[in-house]
Amino acid sequence: MSDFFEVYNGHPLVNNEGDSTHLGTEEMWDLINVSYLEEKKPLLYGVTTDDSHNYHQFDKSYSNPGRGWVMVKADSLKASSIIEAMEKGNFYASTGVMLKNLEISNDSLKLEIAPEPEVSYEIQLIGKDATSKTSQIIEKIKGTKATFALTNGYVFVRAKILSDKTNQNFFDETEFEKAWTQPILTKPK
Repeated sequence: MSDFFEVYNGHPLVNNEGDSTHLGTEEMWDLINVSYLEEKKPLLYGVTTDDSHNYHQFDKSYSNPGRGWVMVKADSLKASSIIEAMEKGNFYASTGVMLKNLEISNDSLKLEIAPEPEVSYEIQLIGKDATSKTSQIIEKIKGTKATFALTNGYVFVRAKILSDKTNQNFFDETEFEKAWTQPILTKPK
């Protein structure tokens, strides 16, 4: 059984990015995974939620649906199949960016975005090496496709996709649509 971490919450009172005295949720996720690895625990998979409570009034001050979700690669739409796929990490989390393809093998992470017209994207490979206590951005690619080699210089890696598209449904006008792949343990060669 895998555990999950909420890397994004769409409720207007949540501060996903953190501030001068609080870590952001993405930084927390990586730090917890670093700690879990040291304790020989499995990595936490990242989820996004809209945390919706208001379904009939739409405004940035309300907790509306559609601000965060997961896209699962499952054998069927049966609940058991979806749960099994999520427990294996066969999903990505999104606030609007959609992936056309996501392939993970022993030596690479490949992804392709399903692009929207007039939207720009940046794909970041984020990882933690064997000597560091924190994760870092390893590589950035502007565009809709990326292939990253999974080298044994890193303990785990994941991808984050940023767009320059804001969503009318977001509670913060400066927030842009994003997506996160699950962290992958690299295998020693």
